[in-house]
Amino acid sequence: MKNYQNSTLTNQLNLTTASDVSSEIVTLNLCVKAGARHESDDQLGYAHLLEHLLLKGSKRYPSVFSVAVVTDRAGAYLNASTGIEKITLTVQVAKSALEQIFKLLADLMQNPLFDPTVLENEKKVIKQEIGKIFDSHPERLWLETLPEIFPNHPLNHHPIGNEASVASATAEALIGYHHRFFVPQRAALIASGVVTHQQMIDLANKYLADWSRVEIIESLVPPPISPINRPSLKFVMVDSRQTYLNLVFSGPSLDQKQRLVLDIISEYLGHGRTSLLNQELRQKNGLVYSLFVGAINYQDASLLRVFTATAEPEQVTKLLLDLTAQAPQNFSDTLLSEYKEQVKNGLRRSLSDPFAEVGFLASNWLLRGELVTPDENFALIDTITHADVVKMWQEYLDKKNLTLVALGEKTFTPGF
Repeated sequence: MKNYQNSTLTNQLNLTTASDVSSEIVTLNLCVKAGARHESDDQLGYAHLLEHLLLKGSKRYPSVFSVAVVTDRAGAYLNASTGIEKITLTVQVAKSALEQIFKLLADLMQNPLFDPTVLENEKKVIKQEIGKIFDSHPERLWLETLPEIFPNHPLNHHPIGNEASVASATAEALIGYHHRFFVPQRAALIASGVVTHQQMIDLANKYLADWSRVEIIESLVPPPISPINRPSLKFVMVDSRQTYLNLVFSGPSLDQKQRLVLDIISEYLGHGRTSLLNQELRQKNGLVYSLFVGAINYQDASLLRVFTATAEPEQVTKLLLDLTAQAPQNFSDTLLSEYKEQVKNGLRRSLSDPFAEVGFLASNWLLRGELVTPDENFALIDTITHADVVKMWQEYLDKKNLTLVALGEKTFTPGF
């Protein structure tokens, strides 16, 4: 059984551990609240560009090769990622090599190099990434959707950035971005596996003690999100045999129980072959090959996204809207009990993957600022009532909260 612990270190770094003596490895996330939403309009892509540079060398390990020597000799995995709200360094390593990898991780986070030659090369790499997104209809669809959901708000910043701002980025500007956001009170260290909480405290004190607390002078309070209060529709015209659809219901920030209620609705609508939308759209009518339904949570907003692709977008859209509107009438107490267990069992399965577990714990820190263990989530799920689900459904899945973005070669009448 895992032992979950959380503490705040002297320099204000948040530490969470999920200790498991039966494991032979340790998986770490070191993440910072410094994602795309923290960029100004002339900095789009800075977080992503900085994430690339984090893996290209540091003060103690001054080249890509010197970083690779440490990770390769340790048999370790090292990667980085950028999201809308955070940048994350992730490592996985055998316990015997934990300290040497942690020493590397700490230096990459605190002391990245901003070599002009490396910077110019990574700008070219990101240009290729941007091109890849525009060539991928599903990825481009999400890029086109965010500004429709969050007009005039930094949550509409896609982590990939744009070519103009990435091309104009200077080492000095990126150093300023790093100094502003990469401070311990905006960071969390998450560890899962064969390591104790005290061992992680000792490693952090040894290699991150010089990561001193820096006062952030500028206000980081985001502007309020203005409710749309009407259905929104956007067509993106491209050559495509199918039309790619995003139907996104948007709402306010949710507490932990409300997030779990939305997860139950999401599971009922679109997770698995028994889900309502899979049965109606694929199994009965053959209108789609696959679909995705999922809840997305930010610090100050939440979304329920339905994504699919079809050659019959008008029929599919009308059917989706009818089904999401009528579904609460057919959601019985028996179904609620079944889906509560489905959500719990899905979470148990997901958390058996250490990468998923550290990501789950990092999300807890980002959204709540505290540890919420799996058992605490299971207990919250048990308290959810039929009235909770119906209330969320009626308030959240209202057409006034809907954004529909369609990417394809034809327009259609959506039915709202």
